[in-house]
Amino acid sequence: MSFPDVICEKVDLYNKLNGDHPFVVHEFKNSYLVVGDHYFYKGYCMLFTKRHVRELHELTDTETTELALELKKATQVINDIFKPWKMNHMLLGNQAQHIHWHIIPRYEDDQYHKSYPFSDVMKGEVDLSDYAHTDESAKELADLIRKNWD
Repeated sequence: MSFPDVICEKVDLYNKLNGDHPFVVHEFKNSYLVVGDHYFYKGYCMLFTKRHVRELHELTDTETTELALELKKATQVINDIFKPWKMNHMLLGNQAQHIHWHIIPRYEDDQYHKSYPFSDVMKGEVDLSDYAHTDESAKELADLIRKNWD
């Protein structure tokens, strides 16, 4: 499997399972909110578009508006639960070429909280595989977020 196919394959799986997967928090009209692969940042989640699109400008105006509101809702719920110092959002797509946002709660006790997310990873100080979610831990976080969904 090539890296750029990973998100498409996950979205296909979530569609086949009707969103019934331990990592899926919420299914929106245009996207899935999912638990991030690791728990290095408490509450870290991702928002995957359901439709394969590489760039924001390839979305329709309606999709853009709806996705912005979906991202806002996901962020608000995560913020309300974890009360971070700051919420970071990343939309890059250089490796996984499928629109997806990283929703990263940042905390003051993170020594790099005023820097780019994953600064410590890039400096070799943290190995994210040490923080990998299991199906059980992902489900626990997804359940917590869903419990606080209104």
